Amino acid sequence: MINNIFSTEWSQKEARKTLFRNLESIISLSQKKIDTQRTKDSDKRSWARVMISAIGTYGNLLKDQELEDLEQRLEILEVKQKK
Repeated sequence: MINNIFSTEWSQKEARKTLFRNLESIISLSQKKIDTQRTKDSDKRSWARVMISAIGTYGNLLKDQELEDLEQRLEILEVKQKK
């Protein structure tokens, strides 16, 4: 699956969607592990670190996506302005 994400067959949007879904799954699983009473405190801390990392990565992907969207909008405006 990971190899497919980075292959030339995948568009950036498809790859980003897959990464978002995977990160959402990781965040959800981490939350479940943290909330479970049977999980040891040391394991909860480990899952919390995983969750924090996944949330940070998710945020970075969102930022990158927003920047790309802004770049595309700017290009469209520049083309319209030249006409």
